Amino acid sequence: MKMISLSRLADLRPTFIDEVVKRVEACEDEVVKLCSRLVQFPTFNPPGITTDCVKFIEEYFERWGIRSKIYQNKEGKLNICGEVPGEKPGKILYLMHLDVVPEGDRRLWTYDPYGGVIADGKVYGRGACDMKGSCAAAMVAAKILSQLDPEKHCSAEFWFTCDEEVGSDEHGAGWLARTGRFKADVCLEGDCFMFPGRPAIDIGMKGGMGTVRKTFGKAAHGSQPHMGDNAIDKLIRVLAYAKRLEEYPLEIVDEMKPVYEACIKYYDEQETLTEEQKAGFKRIWRHPTVSLNLIKGGVKTNVVPDSAEAYLDIRICPGSNLQPIKEQLLKLIAESQVKDVEVKISGPTGGYYEPPNSKPVKQLIKTVELATGITPTLKVETGGNDAIYIKKYGLNIPCLGFGAGDEGLLHLTNEYVSIENLVICAKVYTVFPLVYAK
Repeated sequence: MKMISLSRLADLRPTFIDEVVKRVEACEDEVVKLCSRLVQFPTFNPPGITTDCVKFIEEYFERWGIRSKIYQNKEGKLNICGEVPGEKPGKILYLMHLDVVPEGDRRLWTYDPYGGVIADGKVYGRGACDMKGSCAAAMVAAKILSQLDPEKHCSAEFWFTCDEEVGSDEHGAGWLARTGRFKADVCLEGDCFMFPGRPAIDIGMKGGMGTVRKTFGKAAHGSQPHMGDNAIDKLIRVLAYAKRLEEYPLEIVDEMKPVYEACIKYYDEQETLTEEQKAGFKRIWRHPTVSLNLIKGGVKTNVVPDSAEAYLDIRICPGSNLQPIKEQLLKLIAESQVKDVEVKISGPTGGYYEPPNSKPVKQLIKTVELATGITPTLKVETGGNDAIYIKKYGLNIPCLGFGAGDEGLLHLTNEYVSIENLVICAKVYTVFPLVYAK
């Protein structure tokens, strides 16, 4: 982590931005309480009802004189946009989502998953990390920006959407992108995660392909397995060969190689990770990941299964050549020599990335440095987020990620967001329109 000295920061940071940063710091209690309140809306998906949460945001914007509009394609599936006009050229689109994954077994939670408990410098609850912390930071940023001289900043739209966790093409960001609601010069996506006090910018998102494998056999009585053809045994063999795809080296474009090396260093320096986890992070930037996420087969304990099915989640770094990876996968399956195998590949998609030396990336780096005094790490989001729809529908908007979420905590039991990260995120969200220039 590269810190900027206080004397150099004082030279770099204009007085006006310094005053804005101090205003954000004075709002620490507000951003914490907003995050806590947002967590208390049980927007778990399914069903992902965002009505009450959106109304709360609408009331907050109204209180501070921020114009907002609700967009809805299905009852209960609400999206809201708050607009802060500026007079500098350009517009930033802040993209947040309000739905969260289900909490799972409540008995495993230390605190009520929808209690929004504030303790030990953290806000606890389902969605605190992914991504109501970023939502709270965006709300405070919108408030402060609306109170500044519009000559000092560009325009900003703060979007809070539904259905990111289940695919938003019908009712959330995907629908909004497809129907032309997103119009901006750069998108700042809040589904980005960092270790406490170690800011990071996502300049892209991994791509991949979903693969369903189905094997067929012959049913028989379990006491006479030799009379049948066990489809589960066949599937296990196929999966063992498919897993070898993780040994295949990715072909990476030159401009992304330094970014992936920075990703390796970023995770390797984190003391909370085990050596095994660090080794995993070293591999995922150089090789595909293959995760067996669903498997089913058999009808009864004493029947040899005549069919079995598995789903593999394969992720690939953006900037990689997808075709040879697909060909290698099919080659490995053929090498298993298992007969009666059906393979269906969904996608594939190459993800996306913004050039590391592009103007929006450089401006966001500068923003983080001015707001925090720390030079951020450039990295790539390993999962998915709603920015992919901006790319899917060809909106020609560069998409970057910066968020409050603590790395490694999304979707976990006892999920939380650190207050330190909340404040850092609010600072960056507020300062970006002051720095950004079209």
